[in-house]
Amino acid sequence: MTYEYVYYNYLMGGKKLTLRDEFCPLYSLEKLYDTSIRSMGFELYDLSDFNQWKAELRKKLIELLGGFPERSPLEPQVIELKEFDNYTRKKVVFESALYIDVPVYVLIPKDINGKIRGVVALYGHGYGKNDVVGL
Repeated sequence: MTYEYVYYNYLMGGKKLTLRDEFCPLYSLEKLYDTSIRSMGFELYDLSDFNQWKAELRKKLIELLGGFPERSPLEPQVIELKEFDNYTRKKVVFESALYIDVPVYVLIPKDINGKIRGVVALYGHGYGKNDVVGL
């Protein structure tokens, strides 16, 4: 595939510039992809092949990640409890691995009879978990 990477250099009075393939951002990535050997490549012929491949892939991923730490007891502790009109908010801390404590909020709706589904709200940048629970 040939790429033509065109851009306008406004510092040079808006001059239109075209770069060779080798200078285009996707060129090198596509070349690496086209020439790489996929050691975990897979072609499906029957379900047993897939299950075997899936088990091998899982083992390889865990190896590449460096393995998983030993499981530790979660030992959750409620460190804050706050009542609201429609729900209760609990701040809980649990141990996800040795020396790693994780703070989470658990929001429990009021006036609900029977089982209901839970929602896990993962947060990213900004104020993190505080944004998700409205703090």
